[in-house]
Amino acid sequence: MNPIAEKLTGWNIENAKGRKLTEILKIFNAETGIIVENPVDKVLNSGEIVGIGNHTKLISKNGEEYQISDSAAPIINSNNEISGVVLVFRDVTDEYRMRAELVKKEKYFRALIENSTDVLSVIDAKGNYLFISSSFEKVLGYKLEELNGKNSFEFVYPEDRKKIQLQLEIGIRNDSYIDEINFRALHKNGSIIYLEGTAKNMLNSPI
Repeated sequence: MNPIAEKLTGWNIENAKGRKLTEILKIFNAETGIIVENPVDKVLNSGEIVGIGNHTKLISKNGEEYQISDSAAPIINSNNEISGVVLVFRDVTDEYRMRAELVKKEKYFRALIENSTDVLSVIDAKGNYLFISSSFEKVLGYKLEELNGKNSFEFVYPEDRKKIQLQLEIGIRNDSYIDEINFRALHKNGSIIYLEGTAKNMLNSPI
């Protein structure tokens, strides 16, 4: 056991010698709490390298909990027999926590978007939809599946398209925020509706 293994399990090598691995390495499924099959047993039974996912939780001797990722590989002797197993595991608690926080925030912001009465959309430089919120249906009458292959300018009243395209081109060129876009749009039922909105160039955004 190296120092990291001693830290995570709570056992030092002198106290761990002679004890069963299952006594030292207590691992559970982080979601269900069910004991995870010992990876060493998997190697001994299959003779192959095995690994476990980041959903695995290790409980140390002193009760501390860690999210771990590990793998185990057979040690093959000169007679092509398994003479032991190398077990490697690492602490991914912080990574797991950050991932969980990102999922939580993503759900939160998606709920805000989907419950907004405003239409929120992401389009590329040519006006093709990359994302559109469900409120589009309430405002313009089209279901989201009807937008596949559609260009956002198709829903702008023909006489207003050139003006909107020019505003967006200027915004992209200057990497600026457009705080006032007023135009007419075509509802699915054929009526003309008046809309106002804002836009921000995100072509250089890391997302």
